[in-house]
Amino acid sequence: GVLEAPSLDLPAALRTRSFWILAVALFVFYFYYLGVINHLIAFLSDRGFSDPAAARRFGGAVAVGIVGKLAIGALADRIPTRAALLANFALVALASLLLLFVGEPGVLLAFLIVHGFAVAAENVLLPLIVADSFGVAHMAQIYGALMFALLPGGALGPIFAAHMYDTLGSYQVAFTTFAGLNAISLALLCLVRKETQS
Repeated sequence: GVLEAPSLDLPAALRTRSFWILAVALFVFYFYYLGVINHLIAFLSDRGFSDPAAARRFGGAVAVGIVGKLAIGALADRIPTRAALLANFALVALASLLLLFVGEPGVLLAFLIVHGFAVAAENVLLPLIVADSFGVAHMAQIYGALMFALLPGGALGPIFAAHMYDTLGSYQVAFTTFAGLNAISLALLCLVRKETQS
């Protein structure tokens, strides 16, 4: 059965490169995601959108996310999990890049669609890549350990963005940092592998 397939326990998973790459990717993802979410309406207001208009656009991203969860679930059934994960994090990197050009015509809409889809899909794919890389017998423990990377990332992202804004009067440096980190994270995720075969 599935539980009899090769699987790593948590101590063995901690000795693999894939575990630490996934931990870094989770940290970066939540650093970016919560950093942007907490400051998006203020950022759009800075760019000339009224607060109600900015809030409506943010609501649109949430709606896109619901579609994203369904679509990525269907896609993950049809292509290799690792390919789906890389596609998802490529969209995260693209969204963070688009955010730097929100003043250009049509870019805000593109950002909201790509961002909404990508961030919703992440928590569909993470359990799948954990199972794919480490097997399912000890998946809950390994997944739980990876969640520890989420906490500092999610806490520090909004603080970093606020500090950059307070210091420089703009979100540009913070959002550029997010884009750079997402690109590095995507490159690292190319090295995730099926550790039960090594």
